[in-house]
Amino acid sequence: MKKAYRFGYNLYFKDEAFAENLKFVKKNNDIIDEITLFVEYSHHGYWPLEWQKKSSAVMKDRMEQYRAAGVKSVGVNVLATIGHIDEGFDVLPKPPMQTMVGDDGSVSRSCMCINTEEYLEYITERYKLVARSGPAFIWIDDDFRIPRHGVANPCFCPKCVADFSAEYGRKFDRESLVAAINADEKVKKAFDAFRISKFDFVAGKIEEAIHSVDPSIKTGFMTSPEWSEVEWLNRFKATMGRPGGGFYHDDRPNDVIRKGFDVGKQIALFPEYIEDIQYEFENFPYQEFAKSQTLIKTECALSLMYGCNGVLYNAFIGSYQRLMDTVRSRAAQWDKIVTYSHKGKNKGVYGNQNACLAFGEIGVPLAARAEDACALILCGGNVRAMDDEEILNALKGGVMLDGEAFYELSSRGFACYCGVEIENAYNNGMSERFTDSRFNGQYAGYKRDVYMNFWDCYKDKDVYTYRPQAGCEVISNLENINHEMKGPSCTVYENELGGRVCVMGNFFPEFCKCREKQSQIMNVLDFLAGGMPAKAYGDCRTHLVCRESEENALLCAMNCSMDADVNLYAEIKGDYKKISLIAADGSLCAADAERTANGVKITLKNPAPWDYALVLCEK
Repeated sequence: MKKAYRFGYNLYFKDEAFAENLKFVKKNNDIIDEITLFVEYSHHGYWPLEWQKKSSAVMKDRMEQYRAAGVKSVGVNVLATIGHIDEGFDVLPKPPMQTMVGDDGSVSRSCMCINTEEYLEYITERYKLVARSGPAFIWIDDDFRIPRHGVANPCFCPKCVADFSAEYGRKFDRESLVAAINADEKVKKAFDAFRISKFDFVAGKIEEAIHSVDPSIKTGFMTSPEWSEVEWLNRFKATMGRPGGGFYHDDRPNDVIRKGFDVGKQIALFPEYIEDIQYEFENFPYQEFAKSQTLIKTECALSLMYGCNGVLYNAFIGSYQRLMDTVRSRAAQWDKIVTYSHKGKNKGVYGNQNACLAFGEIGVPLAARAEDACALILCGGNVRAMDDEEILNALKGGVMLDGEAFYELSSRGFACYCGVEIENAYNNGMSERFTDSRFNGQYAGYKRDVYMNFWDCYKDKDVYTYRPQAGCEVISNLENINHEMKGPSCTVYENELGGRVCVMGNFFPEFCKCREKQSQIMNVLDFLAGGMPAKAYGDCRTHLVCRESEENALLCAMNCSMDADVNLYAEIKGDYKKISLIAADGSLCAADAERTANGVKITLKNPAPWDYALVLCEK
């Protein structure tokens, strides 16, 4: 695992600050593989070229001193290629060129429009100046994106509107273009393609500028969860990738699951030539107490389990020795994660973000892409975005649907592949009653009342009863709070395409954090998938990551609770001969494991709150 550290401008620019930083680096050189310097000190977009010349001279000196101190790799991170937000605009130099304009006519005070000759001349010269400082690599930050530049849905400046009008063959002004985009999907797609093409062009010019100075400089690009920016990795000729997504504090510790999943999904789209994949650890705005040392360990382990092979620590205002000690305490274990998992893929369920995150807290592993999924989880919005061919392909495999998704499928003629037809819809006073189905086991008869009208998510969301077709198995009924049965609401069906379909017509995917519903969901997923690759369960919420390769599988099971005295159990499908726990020091010891009909069950005793256990399964 690469252990990289990013230091801000104020830690290196002045001699006194740099002397302290260099002392800190020398003290911790055993766990420093790479240092990255932030070029700027604000998210403001425009930095005069004269300022950049002076700054590059300082960076050159600092990088030489880091190398002399034994740091193997030193480079820079350009924070502001366009500008992230409107920041410091009354303090810093105003951009002497067109800035971004929103669809409402608002004008950014910090972020520049990329579609002008002035910008292109400025940004290529600026990157040349950065490259002349002698970095081994240059990171392009995630402000190189289309949305979120201080104004809404940019850019609608006069030049962008005029250029698009000429390209589309129809004259617009800003107001008429916004109206056309909102009314006509064809115009919307054309404008999206126009914006992407402008970013493609600028990315290529930045790459040319860097490598015109020194062809050996590596380039890296930070992506984000909202947009698919994989093509820009190619335009930058990047060999380094940094999947993004904010997780700045552990006020809500389960957000670490969302961040890990977002990172995994981005990495799954990375081309094979991206060999250096660094997770961005942050406590922005650089608050030492924003994250506990326990969750720091878990966050870093999860990032590696979802496909990173390094961590870039962006957490320094001064010397943060506690962080370095934490890294040192788990470095050997993290090295083992990369060793055993780098050829693997994340296995589990895939689909609707909210459903996956809900399942991710009850021990269901998540796949990072559909191709690696054992089953798909589709909710209403997912289905509306799919064409008929995509829907039919999904119904040939294992798929779980919420009530809205099935409503959409039914309206488009796919109900026959799901085993039910809609009978009634209800918006108040309903609860779920488990049947004596094989999927409910010991929990047959369990009543699940989520008090549906208490929650905002059910103010505009119906629950359903269905008429089952022949061969359809009912696993839950809907009944009202007076215990009057209304009819089937959750069903399982094997269709003529060979697919297995579960329709969850009530209270899904919310409110699954009880062992009864957890058990039902896991049993159903086992059926849909023909056996889940792995699962975890016990006396608390748990997140399980399963990363499989041809040679082995690695499991990371988290205790997602504040309870210390809990047992967790993990099961993995397959013929694994040797099961080991990987300790904090990287050593392996035999796990408490027993054979099952389809694989192995591992007992994980008392993992600490928000800590994790690592299990290596070898064939």
